[in-house]
Amino acid sequence: SPSGAVALALAGKSLDDFYAVGEAGLLLHYDGKTLRLLESPTRALLSGLAIGIDGAAHAACVAESSATVAFIGGGHARLFPKAHDRLADAIVEGGGAVVSEYAPMVEPTKGTFPQRNRLISGSADAVIVVEAGARSGALVTASWALEQGRECFLVPGPIDAPTSAGCNGFLRDWHGLARIVSG
Repeated sequence: SPSGAVALALAGKSLDDFYAVGEAGLLLHYDGKTLRLLESPTRALLSGLAIGIDGAAHAACVAESSATVAFIGGGHARLFPKAHDRLADAIVEGGGAVVSEYAPMVEPTKGTFPQRNRLISGSADAVIVVEAGARSGALVTASWALEQGRECFLVPGPIDAPTSAGCNGFLRDWHGLARIVSG
């Protein structure tokens, strides 16, 4: 685990996994394994407020009064996904932030999310990517992290799983720069 990190960005698949924040920090329960992502619940978790890993991690932080910052790909008045309106409010009410570089009425588009990912990685000390397909936006975050001189960690997966192809390929292509997370 990147124990020296003050702000940790989390990116990955848009499906449900189980996360918990407590005395041990942020834990990701993934494929029968437990990975400790934050050594302390007082460190900030940064993510993109998407359905799946992003929302689950933000919600876990809110539930435990841990610091979290959500970055969005449009203006604040055009929050996406709409399903996370209440979560965004809870993040702010809990002392966190919902950050956008766009004017309030700007609609999120396919092109605004890679820019959002640039802000996520640039604001973090380290980025962890969990389950990413070959064309996942989470890999954009990982690429930005390396370009910005941030530590980049990826969780490898089965070689025949399409949802692991991105992490496995990134680790192969960026051997020595990107690092493996294991639990």
